[in-house]
Amino acid sequence: VTVLVERALSIEEIDIEATRAELGSTTDPAAIAFAEAKLRLARSA
Repeated sequence: VTVLVERALSIEEIDIEATRAELGSTTDPAAIAFAEAKLRLARSA
């Protein structure tokens, strides 16, 4: 899963506000994990 997240994020520009909105509007564990990974990557960039 981590590899897939990293690969997906490497081709996507991260919109932090939209990602936070996604995180707040879902209960799907996979979607939450993906949004959290996007935010971690954005912070480390």
